[in-house]
Amino acid sequence: MKARRVMVVALALSLMGGSVIFADSITQKIKMVFNGEEVSDGAVMIDGKTYLSVSQAGDALKAIVEWDDNAKKVTVNKPNVHMLTFSGKDIFGVVKRGEFKFNVLCSVDNLKIAADAVKVSIIDPAGKSKDIQELDLKERKEYFMFQTQELTYDFKAAGKYTVAFFVKPSGGDYTRVAEKEITAI
Repeated sequence: MKARRVMVVALALSLMGGSVIFADSITQKIKMVFNGEEVSDGAVMIDGKTYLSVSQAGDALKAIVEWDDNAKKVTVNKPNVHMLTFSGKDIFGVVKRGEFKFNVLCSVDNLKIAADAVKVSIIDPAGKSKDIQELDLKERKEYFMFQTQELTYDFKAAGKYTVAFFVKPSGGDYTRVAEKEITAI
């Protein structure tokens, strides 16, 4: 009787081990790169098809991802945001290190979700973020223009600075949906 139990347990364990080995042989973890940046958890290839989590794809594509648990539905929204940095009448993308006064003009369309607010921030080469300006959206707008107030910013170090545009979905947190680089030399 004892030998029979041992054989049953051994058979069950070998079947489980074989299933894990079989499952591992049909799935392959792969590296996923979006715009030159590697996605943290990568992706999985199963039967020749590549799978990536929706939240990772949303982050990489700078899109807003919403989950409706009742409907079991994922919605991905990618508004079109165009940003222009200017000082006086001059459009720029490169600045000299030091203090510099500028504005950001944002053109937004295809914002298909209800949003409470938007904001523009600047992120220095070390990753430190400073909010430039926030705009409360009193009513739902699919298309609008937003110009920040003039900002005096100290480009202390040479390198790439990122001007980022964020949308705050109703009841949610800010999500970065667009960015523009400024190079300080």
